[in-house]
Amino acid sequence: MKFSLRAVKNQNPNADFDIGKMVKAYEKAFLRVVKLRNQSHHNSRYTDPDVSQLASVELLDIARSLNLNGADDTDNLWPFVLDSKGLYQRSAKKWVARVKAYEQTAEQFVELTAQIILDSCSFLTGLISEEDKERLKIAQRRELAKP
Repeated sequence: MKFSLRAVKNQNPNADFDIGKMVKAYEKAFLRVVKLRNQSHHNSRYTDPDVSQLASVELLDIARSLNLNGADDTDNLWPFVLDSKGLYQRSAKKWVARVKAYEQTAEQFVELTAQIILDSCSFLTGLISEEDKERLKIAQRRELAKP
């Protein structure tokens, strides 16, 4: 996004957009993901409470199946193991929702960048399909409708 917008600005210095504001908005939108990535790659491993809970439930299931101490002490823990499917489904739904939200945000930045490029480089307007023009109009209306 930054390189594309910088190239447009270099070709059309009178273009009316602020690259810095776009970059700051992008960084703000993806701040949590970037922090998590940096933390897990540079400081400590990533932990997710749902994944940790699933791992614990799996250990309980293994202990029950092996019956390590020869008694049925793990039977009172079995309801937790039975709920592992529900736990997994809840965790998966959370992850899917996160991914979809970030996907939509990324798509909005792509659409906004495309619109800026088209607005600043009128010679490109004739090169895009009607379908893409309509998609950009929809994205622009969505952007204008935001509070």
